[in-house]
Amino acid sequence: MNIFDKIKEVISKMLGKKEISQAIGVSVNVSGKMKNALKLWCDMYENDAPWLSDSVHSKNLAAAVSKELAQLATLEFTSELSGGKRAEFLSAEYNRIISESRVFTEYACAKGGLMLKPYISAGKIVTAFVQADCFFPTAFDSSGGITGCIFADRKTKGSRYYTRLEYHDFSPVGYVIQNYAFVSDNSDSIGRRISLTDIPEWADLQEEVSIGNAKRPLFSYFKMPGANNIDSSSPLGVSVFARATDSIKQADEQYSRILWEYKGSELAVHVDETMLELNDGKASLPKLDKRLYRGLSMDSGSQIETFSPEIRDASLFNGLDALLRDIEFLSGLAYGTLSRMQETAKTATEIKAARQRSYSTVSAIQRALKTALENHLEAMEMLCDIYSLAPRDKVEQSIDFGDSLIVDNEYEQKVWLQEVSAGLMSPVEYRMKRYGETEEQAKAALPNSFEGDE
Repeated sequence: MNIFDKIKEVISKMLGKKEISQAIGVSVNVSGKMKNALKLWCDMYENDAPWLSDSVHSKNLAAAVSKELAQLATLEFTSELSGGKRAEFLSAEYNRIISESRVFTEYACAKGGLMLKPYISAGKIVTAFVQADCFFPTAFDSSGGITGCIFADRKTKGSRYYTRLEYHDFSPVGYVIQNYAFVSDNSDSIGRRISLTDIPEWADLQEEVSIGNAKRPLFSYFKMPGANNIDSSSPLGVSVFARATDSIKQADEQYSRILWEYKGSELAVHVDETMLELNDGKASLPKLDKRLYRGLSMDSGSQIETFSPEIRDASLFNGLDALLRDIEFLSGLAYGTLSRMQETAKTATEIKAARQRSYSTVSAIQRALKTALENHLEAMEMLCDIYSLAPRDKVEQSIDFGDSLIVDNEYEQKVWLQEVSAGLMSPVEYRMKRYGETEEQAKAALPNSFEGDE
């Protein structure tokens, strides 16, 4: 029985798809396999995996893998809008999205994907980052794109739980958005339906909105790349550590053995009970570290014995390191990211080879993020048109992820200088590459002795 089978016995913290379907009369198109897998990924990421106990501790590897890939994907990420009045109107919110990109990318990495959902607030467009356990796809197109989705929003006030379900349905006939509100005294239940006006934060929302001539859904799915090996028939993304779940479980167990080895091997002094101090007729330990002395009834004749066993840390750490390398391989990370680096890469070629697995994984995540941001900009522009928020004019979107993940800049600059010395590159070209100068700036910065080279 694998991990995914075991967690079926665990009560899900997420709202059940069956209850949501019954509440609004729309079927949720998510299989039981995907629901169970998502529950596991969420628990692992939040340090609440089903195998953790008083004797098995977490090394927080699921969060570490997600954070590392998110950091690598957004390390040099820049993006902005330019153009006319509409670009200026959208830039404030778009810049906020970019500033939050590392955080929501980490959530997407951990849970297989994330929704970017724009909405109107006080005459401006705001974006909600909806994590995978808070939206429920209902329909897909022929290419696997989500065309129908239910978004869950929950608020707690006192002992009551208020849930809002926002249903989006995009079809050739039109685009419909419906809002439903519910209240319950139980966190595991949606409860009974109430009016949106009962909750001040939802009072301005309409129960149903129809949009004509919609070009796309008003949400953008940031899906993790790679095949879905949990449910091959599902178009949903999977966690970056989905294939490494068993190895992460084993690593937590091995890590716990190491902790126990150190705890069980703590220095102690066994003393005969006759050597202990007596206070009111009761034996007490000397006024030193309470863990150091242990009272025993000794028959050997010796009144003091030292307990100081040899720690078997080398073999235990080697075992843990092997598991960490498995996790790196299965999660698409380069060896040495979590494990101990076995070799020292020196040349740019060696560095590139050592990073190739990470580069491949990160590049795929960056492409997915780029697609999601492009689709999200389209959705934001749709809202501008629907509610006449900004004039329709030119909006250009620049997206740049940088390349230092695989490029050794210091080595590359040495090559450029060699090419300048060999006459294969002009000093002006070198300054343009090295400092990002324009041709005029590069020429002005060069000494007069280089004028003849131009």
